Amino acid sequence: MRHVISGSSSARSRPTERLPYRATQAGAAYEGVAELPVVALLDDVRSLYNVGAFFRTADAAGLRGLYLCGITGRPPKAGISKTALGAENTVRWEHTPDACAVIERMRTEGYEIAAVETSVKSVDLFDWEPAFPVCLIFGNEVDGIRPELSARAVWWQARE
Repeated sequence: MRHVISGSSSARSRPTERLPYRATQAGAAYEGVAELPVVALLDDVRSLYNVGAFFRTADAAGLRGLYLCGITGRPPKAGISKTALGAENTVRWEHTPDACAVIERMRTEGYEIAAVETSVKSVDLFDWEPAFPVCLIFGNEVDGIRPELSARAVWWQARE
């Protein structure tokens, strides 16, 4: 499948063809990858719309699943469905009140634990070389990741 990009510039006399990413040489390494060996743990994420966005992103990226912890909303909820656009029905998820227990379980299963947070311990995302499988921790929109969770993480990812 080829996508045609047409420009409004008078210098272009005909549309430019662009290959989809999977058809390029760089994307060839991901051919046949059904799912990424990655899970995301959402702890105390308040906004149902944000939870829905995680479902949609997990579906698009092919994550193994989501762990919804603490007060994080879980399907079925209208706010989640509004942004998940059906992904809440296809992405594997589990709800548990205790995020620390999930992290410990992931660690015993060989997962690298990575906190996605801006902190003094943060490393740039582009400098990180993950050791798959990986469990990504995301915290509350205002308060961030709780200290007892970030203390269990090996890597901290900064977003500037």
